[in-house]
Amino acid sequence: MVLVSLVIFASIPPLVAGASTAPLVVIVLENQPASQILGNPDAPFINSIVQHGHSFSNYRAITNGSLSNYLAMTAGITSKNTNAPNLFQALDAAGTSWTEFEESETGICTGATTGTVPGRRDPLYTKAHDPAIQFKNDTCKSNDVPLTSTFDPTALPDFSYVVPNQCDDMHTFGSGTCPAYFGTNNATSAVAMGDRWVNTFVQQVAPYATVLLTWDEGKRSDEHIVTVAYGLGVTQREDSAPYNHYNLESGLYLYLALGTGPRGGSTALPLPLP
Repeated sequence: MVLVSLVIFASIPPLVAGASTAPLVVIVLENQPASQILGNPDAPFINSIVQHGHSFSNYRAITNGSLSNYLAMTAGITSKNTNAPNLFQALDAAGTSWTEFEESETGICTGATTGTVPGRRDPLYTKAHDPAIQFKNDTCKSNDVPLTSTFDPTALPDFSYVVPNQCDDMHTFGSGTCPAYFGTNNATSAVAMGDRWVNTFVQQVAPYATVLLTWDEGKRSDEHIVTVAYGLGVTQREDSAPYNHYNLESGLYLYLALGTGPRGGSTALPLPLP
């Protein structure tokens, strides 16, 4: 595996103007409330894009538990239902291109992991962080793919849903070294590991797409999570209106011209994506 030297930027390039129809990339990290990210010196890059992007400062997860929140974002539900109407099914019906990039999955729509977090027993990839594989009637077997070194930020589909593995997404801190699609990621804390990963990925993708960074959940007692848009078409501002994953679901349906989102998203104000 190739070692990659990562640079944490104290400041980031200015936002690039672009059309509202830019490819949309949603990145989901894990298990960190906003209080553990905002102002944390271990997260300089994420704090920088919060300052320079469109920050949704009053955004909350729906509930405690990873899968429930991934389902809320993509189907407006919190309990698994393989027949539930969902975002991926709607994308297929509309002929809209999409890919779910799952870091450390062994193959296309396999539900299997390449290994465990170094120094821990947690799998690198888990189906609980893979919403596309939870439903029937979608093209998971074509579009749920491993995030690997072959990733090309210049050839994005209309919609990308990106989930780092369980040490790159701030879920589990192991030995301080984590495999990543770009090589090896090294850090001294879970937050720093995730920030380094986001730094690399967003710097690659933001010139070509609108990027939305969020978390699945915070903590049971604090579901306030950082959520911020950055990249093409995004203007710098803070939006303090109350939002949650149902609003994101509704916003995704609106941005991608898919009609009204099902269940929780059906009555939620759309998250204002560029």
